[in-house]
Amino acid sequence: MDSGKHSLFFILAWGLYDLANQFFALNIVSLYFVRWVTIEKQTEEIFYSLAFGASTLLVAMTAPILGAISDITRRRRFFLVTFTLLSILSTMSLAWVENVGTALLLFAIANFGCQSAVVFYNALMLNLVDKQKVGFVSGIGKMLGYCGAIIGLHLFKPLVLKSGYKATFFPTGLFFLIFSL
Repeated sequence: MDSGKHSLFFILAWGLYDLANQFFALNIVSLYFVRWVTIEKQTEEIFYSLAFGASTLLVAMTAPILGAISDITRRRRFFLVTFTLLSILSTMSLAWVENVGTALLLFAIANFGCQSAVVFYNALMLNLVDKQKVGFVSGIGKMLGYCGAIIGLHLFKPLVLKSGYKATFFPTGLFFLIFSL
């Protein structure tokens, strides 16, 4: 057993990644970005759906290859950090973009990064704990993820009411950064 297993620090860090990821999932994927595109920018929802679908399909196509590379090179954490940062930087960049096409491209990159990072995040679980503890630690992650949804909703809603949907993009990326890495 390596020295990192069962460490409270690593288990908490694991759970905080779920919390961080939920800021992106709620504010960008589910609520505010799609509303910015469809309501504020008056763009047909199909364009958002295409960006989301294309990025998700790209994850499905690349994850087996990237997963194999990370297994061979034993660099799962490198891939996790790289794709998380790709998502964070793309999310933060949305704050300065007015063109819907550019915003949808950045969103697709951010979603690709986030979903790809989750592949490596999940694969790292057995490095963190023994098989008997996977359910417990996964449950901590789920619990903190739900907390992230509640916190994200209540923290960012006043910002939306005061300044509009776009005002959430940079802080969402910032919170993703703070709690994930």
